[in-house]
Amino acid sequence: MDRKLFFFDVDGTILYNEKVSVRVQKAIENIRKKGHLCFIASGRPPAFISKYIKDIGFDGFILCNGAVIIHDGKVISESYLDYNKLKELVDFVEEVNNEYILQTSTKSFIRKDCKNLLNFYSRCKIDFNELQFDFNKEEQLHRTSKMEIWPSDEEMRKEFIKRLRHFNYVSYPQTCLEIYSKEISKATGIKKLMKYLNIPFEQTYCFGDASNDIEMFESVSHSYAMKNANEDVKAKAKEVCPGVEEDGVAVILESLL
Repeated sequence: MDRKLFFFDVDGTILYNEKVSVRVQKAIENIRKKGHLCFIASGRPPAFISKYIKDIGFDGFILCNGAVIIHDGKVISESYLDYNKLKELVDFVEEVNNEYILQTSTKSFIRKDCKNLLNFYSRCKIDFNELQFDFNKEEQLHRTSKMEIWPSDEEMRKEFIKRLRHFNYVSYPQTCLEIYSKEISKATGIKKLMKYLNIPFEQTYCFGDASNDIEMFESVSHSYAMKNANEDVKAKAKEVCPGVEEDGVAVILESLL
């Protein structure tokens, strides 16, 4: 049997109203029973992947937008933001008294006074046991795979964006800026994993809905944008499937079975 390799974004793709439907869970389970491999590909760090998502059953994870790759519970690849550039950015964030979090392949590190970020993560059902509040900032700057900033207002958001020339970023309106290395992406993570697992391009599939999924679309043979994605995202996928609220991932997986 030719094994197929599937990649799933989380938010807006399999996760809707903080839940993954029973139909989507069953479709993923059935695909894996056929011997195919299923991976989460997300901007989230490992600390933000809930036990609920893990318990659905995946063969591994591409996280922090490609910086961390996990297979069978083991980290097989890990990359970090450039220390000097990151320190310069963090120093400025602290100077203007804004909030940030440093994300690694294990814990995520945040100050207790970052109330906006913590309230946001609470609404997203993030397990606060995976957050580290007391930490050595200097030590963590050397092993940060991704960073998030909560701008205090839209003018400050624009100022941060001006300073992100050394990084890739995604700006989520009214919430945070997600910052990661220009050298990595979900696409680089997928390519590494394809080589590691020796699965050919023709047998690869992915599902996503956001701008950080576009490079992923270009790295697999069969790419699906969710109907709920923005038009520029849908334009980059091979096909558009029903939206997350319509169990679009399950619709496609069931058709493949």
